[in-house]
Amino acid sequence: MKFIVIFMALLLGVSCDKSNESAEDTAKTAAEKMGVPSEKEIKQDIKKGVEDVLKNKGPKWKVSYNGDLSGKLEGSILTATSVAGATTLVGADMTPDKKAKADHQIQATIVNRADPPMVMMTLTLADGTKCQAGKGQTSKVKFHDENAKTLKADLKGALTCEGGKKITYEANVDRS
Repeated sequence: MKFIVIFMALLLGVSCDKSNESAEDTAKTAAEKMGVPSEKEIKQDIKKGVEDVLKNKGPKWKVSYNGDLSGKLEGSILTATSVAGATTLVGADMTPDKKAKADHQIQATIVNRADPPMVMMTLTLADGTKCQAGKGQTSKVKFHDENAKTLKADLKGALTCEGGKKITYEANVDRS
């Protein structure tokens, strides 16, 4: 986490006067100004997400996919973080007996500032197969709410899965 914060400060061109504060303090200050959540806030967000999964409530995601493989998946959103015009969300689920994490999950980074907004999607299917955008494959997003804390959006696009299998997907994420 420290590396990311320091990297972002360098990326933004924040200077550091060693006589007054360390590079890490300068980076933290820059991150706070950009609205980057602290490590503590991220951990709290994930903990609440896990509690919601165990109780089978809270924000949800659903994906249906077709092509060389087909199926439907759903689960709870564990966390969504927005930094500098990009929102990343992670969703997972529990096994039906709630004793272990299920294999399927979703991870999507939505670059809001792109025109049109761009989606980088990774979908792990129930059997553990990973799918992500391949060369020339794109995804689209339609926002109903862009705020990371109340994110609500529809995603659709094409992915290539391990073994070269191709799928198209439609996903709904609702963190409200």
